[in-house]
Amino acid sequence: MDIENIGRVYTDREDFGTALVYLSRALEMYKQVLPHQHSDVATCLGVIGDAHEKKGNLYVALSYYQQQLNMEEQCLPFEHSNLSIHLGSILCIYKKMNNMDEALDLCQQKLLIQKTRLGENHPRIARTLMIMAD
Repeated sequence: MDIENIGRVYTDREDFGTALVYLSRALEMYKQVLPHQHSDVATCLGVIGDAHEKKGNLYVALSYYQQQLNMEEQCLPFEHSNLSIHLGSILCIYKKMNNMDEALDLCQQKLLIQKTRLGENHPRIARTLMIMAD
């Protein structure tokens, strides 16, 4: 986790090259010592996606976010809040890429998870509906 945290600091400092070196090393270490579908591996994939997104590498970020989501879908129940969060990360990438059809599909998936988990009248539902209308 320390190597991952160093990578996060470099991401915050916008030194993406150095950040990605540390984050990639952390991911490889996690893969060597943790089970294949471990939440720390999924989290690290998302952090690498964040660094790439901030660097402007949207397609690379999308790939890491999708890997993170796929891994978490194997481990977590459908209504788990992490899945909604990961869908939101992918949604932001599609919006930045101006791929509104994919963004809308993800909004609908996110909305279904939120309604199942939170009920029909939760404020997060309203926020997701506003994103869909945007």
